[in-house]
Amino acid sequence: MHACPQCHGPLRLSELACDGCGLALRARFTRSRLARLDPGEQQLVEALLLAGGNLKALERELGVSYPTVRKRVGEARASLERLRREDERAIAAWLDQVERGELPADEAARMIGGLHGS
Repeated sequence: MHACPQCHGPLRLSELACDGCGLALRARFTRSRLARLDPGEQQLVEALLLAGGNLKALERELGVSYPTVRKRVGEARASLERLRREDERAIAAWLDQVERGELPADEAARMIGGLHGS
């Protein structure tokens, strides 16, 4: 789920929990760009990777026309480019907050790492 069911604003990850021992961590977590794609785009990217990047193979896998595959891949790419720009703005804002003493540097580093999937 990416959007609030009430106001449709973006949801942010704020807790991670262990099913084994019940330990819960609350913080401002970030997710990688791929994790922030909508579910359909995530499925498309997965299928594209499993097809070895071959759009003809993806066309056969999805059972849609080649132009449809190209359109959907182009839309997913545009989403990733938009998310990259958003990440660059967020990183700049976090670094400004660190500079002003409003955000600990280690927390900013963790959040930036989360955007890159680390």
